[in-house]
Amino acid sequence: MTSLYLLDTNIFIQANRVSYPIEVFPGFWEWLDQKNKQGLVKSIKPVYEELTDGNDTLADWVKDRNSQDWFLSVDDPDTQTAFGKIANWVMTQNQKYKEAVISDFLQVADPCRRPR
Repeated sequence: MTSLYLLDTNIFIQANRVSYPIEVFPGFWEWLDQKNKQGLVKSIKPVYEELTDGNDTLADWVKDRNSQDWFLSVDDPDTQTAFGKIANWVMTQNQKYKEAVISDFLQVADPCRRPR
């Protein structure tokens, strides 16, 4: 059975800023496209929206993939139900996490870090 990997905002940003800048390592980005066409990697629309908020090479790369099957919708009932459960769990963790961290988690696609 083949697994599908969903890439978060940070994967794209770190790859472009640190490890594989688009201008220097286009082969890495072509490889991502190839893996996407094989159905192995995708992302979600909220990640698309965060990444296209910028005005750089990464934002352009992502925008060029909007019409493709790269960024999945999260509007379906199953995804919304699952996110609701996660959000409820996060809200009960106020002893472990500061309110600002909880609020940030609930506002961005990538709960680990704000992209810019």
